[in-house]
Amino acid sequence: MNASRRHHYVPETLIKPWVLGASEGIVRGFYWNRWQRKIAYRDGGPKAFCCREDLLTVASTTVKPDLIETDYFGPVDTLGSRARDRLLSEGPNGLSDEEKSNFIRLLLSLDARRPEQVQIYRAYGETFKALIDADEEVQALARKHRINRRPSEWFEDYTGVLYEDEALSVIQRVSDNPRIGNILMGCYWSVRTFSEGSPELTLSDRPLLRLGGALTGNFLWLLPLSPNSLLCISPRRDVIEKFQSTRTKEVIHEANIGGALQSDRYVFSCQSHSDVGWLAKRLKERLTQLEVAS
Repeated sequence: MNASRRHHYVPETLIKPWVLGASEGIVRGFYWNRWQRKIAYRDGGPKAFCCREDLLTVASTTVKPDLIETDYFGPVDTLGSRARDRLLSEGPNGLSDEEKSNFIRLLLSLDARRPEQVQIYRAYGETFKALIDADEEVQALARKHRINRRPSEWFEDYTGVLYEDEALSVIQRVSDNPRIGNILMGCYWSVRTFSEGSPELTLSDRPLLRLGGALTGNFLWLLPLSPNSLLCISPRRDVIEKFQSTRTKEVIHEANIGGALQSDRYVFSCQSHSDVGWLAKRLKERLTQLEVAS
């Protein structure tokens, strides 16, 4: 069987609820066209978005090249998506501890496997190699054994273990972080479902909105589950109560603006092109931020 080369950093099941009404499985991703200087959109199936070729491909020839994508993130996405479905149908109280844990793993993976983050992990491999090659004890040992090349290269050839792959495996440890997992397990969870006629929630290609900084105090995590359902996670009951009591338009506005301003490129919406003027302003602002940062 051929290895999978298209690796998703946002599971398609999280994008599916934004399928257009009569579109037969098509979602619409809005983005800012820097050349035409206006908002534009691309239509396609959920699988066509939020993926990169060889994003998580392992370089070593001793294991499957798509090991991380299929053997690790495959189950993470499948089990996390089932928990998401349960959240939508029964709310947080309908989740078992195992299902909640599965969903937390999915949440943590959303930042861990972003393309920009994956590049950082891969770069760690070269950093590790440089540190090893500069170590005086390692150099002395290499001379003793008459190794006339970089010790790190000799080690990779001898063991078949590549430093880049080892660095890439950090993604799994981040997604399975027990300390953060325990904090989130002990938080209050709430799903707010908005009535028909309310403004629509959008979903960005960086869907998890983290507010309040570190996982201490009154932090708040928001994740749109569908165009009319929003998940809130916080360690404080009063934060959840405020989330539930704040005016519908205000909550949706803050979630939509926050998502757009941290998007990497796309924001998914079921609204027509003529109804997303607010989004054009935010996507233009976000692109400007990214250009300045680069």
